[in-house]
Amino acid sequence: MTRRFAALIDKIPALCQPAGDLAEQGVILRAILAVMAAVLVNLAVVAAAEAGLSLLFPPPHGINLSDPAQRDAFMAALPALAYLGLLAGWAVGAFAASTSAYFIAGRQVWAAFAGAGVNLFGVLITVATLPHPLWVAAVGLFVPLIAAVTVPRFGGAAAV
Repeated sequence: MTRRFAALIDKIPALCQPAGDLAEQGVILRAILAVMAAVLVNLAVVAAAEAGLSLLFPPPHGINLSDPAQRDAFMAALPALAYLGLLAGWAVGAFAASTSAYFIAGRQVWAAFAGAGVNLFGVLITVATLPHPLWVAAVGLFVPLIAAVTVPRFGGAAAV
């Protein structure tokens, strides 16, 4: 009877086993920290870029940006240089988020894609809620993918 019981215990999936050693827990902690860092780094970089752009291209005096019609007219009147600055901020945010997540996670490729995914999510929300020229939306959605592929390529091989 004891042998049958032992055979049953051996068939329990690994997920039901107790947690592994501290090294496994360290990997999980690094993964969580990598994603959190990607979010914070992306927010900081993109917010700084957009704050700088709002100083360079301020809205006209008396405009109410809460009014969708006035906001859309202001966005349509922005010069291409303002949109290029916005794209530059998004690109730096994507690369910074991907790089920070990649290195914090121990050079894991998935982390670079997670960092770029954070940026891509922000770009999607922005493009969906505010009117942007089509070329800005297209480039803004493509740049995080470039960051996700490029960061691991130039960041070195995954740790073994």
